[in-house]
Amino acid sequence: MRFIGTKIITAEPMIRAAYIAFRGWQLPANENGADEGYLVEYEPDGKPNVPGHEGYVSWTPKAAFDNAYRPCDAMTFGLALEAMKRGAKVARAGWNGNGMWISLSGSTTNPRNIAFENFWSKNASEWARTENGGGAEVLPCILMKTADNRILMGWLASQTDMLAEDWQIVGAVETKVYADGTKATGPAPLPDLSPAEQQRLPKPADIVREPARAFTAPALQGLPAHQKRVIDEKRDLDERKEKLTAFFETTTFAQLDDSEQGRLHAQHAAMADYSRVLGERIEAFTSLAET
Repeated sequence: MRFIGTKIITAEPMIRAAYIAFRGWQLPANENGADEGYLVEYEPDGKPNVPGHEGYVSWTPKAAFDNAYRPCDAMTFGLALEAMKRGAKVARAGWNGNGMWISLSGSTTNPRNIAFENFWSKNASEWARTENGGGAEVLPCILMKTADNRILMGWLASQTDMLAEDWQIVGAVETKVYADGTKATGPAPLPDLSPAEQQRLPKPADIVREPARAFTAPALQGLPAHQKRVIDEKRDLDERKEKLTAFFETTTFAQLDDSEQGRLHAQHAAMADYSRVLGERIEAFTSLAET
């Protein structure tokens, strides 16, 4: 039997060996770990197979993936229809009107039965009330949100629309202006930092591990309780910072998206600043205690 598939997924490039390591398996001797492919996560169905993921996770070779999927910002009209059937709003990248999109007005598999008083049309309401038992089944149609913020019922696609390959899921593509003035458009969510800003973040190899200062017993014994708590606080903070530094070297960190990596680097920088301030405080009051 042959099948044709239509589904919405999330995917990240990942070689076979990285996926095997991600799952905690051993690479079979007859498989090439350098094979290109994608980590694929399907829409949530309540039966995830990997902790931390809501949908079923698998790996697909690059050639098979490229033949089966298209980005959500470069779809055919057929794929746009399938996306609308799953509840998505879609639009063409080539539309000039600001904020225009189309969607289904109802379900194709579960048509609604509407009471007569809820019909927009006076004639349809009267017919449903007097001739059809007080209501009627309403079939779905494609509606459009227009550029002037109105709803058009019964939108019809032109030949150009049906043959276009620039359909995109609204919300799947994002445009962001960064603090450094650069602008980016791409699959949502975009990173919180621009490429240039990400380059300025400290890399694991650039992180300096500061040696812990050894405090003399007399100095510690002469400190009040609140100052000893500062020393304990810095020690605990430095331990957590070291663990985060070590995490930067793991494959798990490498598989995180750019936004999450950026947040973790920012967290590390904040922890380093916090530790430095604590160190200056400790240096000040222990120096006094030792004199």
